[in-house]
Amino acid sequence: MKTIKKHLIKIGLGVIAIGFLYDVFFAGIPYQDPTTEMLVKYNRNTSIALVLQQIGLAITVMGIVVKIFFQKREINRY
Repeated sequence: MKTIKKHLIKIGLGVIAIGFLYDVFFAGIPYQDPTTEMLVKYNRNTSIALVLQQIGLAITVMGIVVKIFFQKREINRY
């Protein structure tokens, strides 16, 4: 359990970074006058990047909550 709580925040931040990089490399800047096919591809890539970032945020928040919980538990133990 110690290794999970120790690395949960790092994993979450890593997933956020992967989502950001996916957004930059695959979605990029929106097209000025896109065709329907280009617009579908852009929307799909943007949605994937957003989901990755949200999952990373959830993991990071969960890691912070777990860390605070265990710190409070150790303080109350003594």
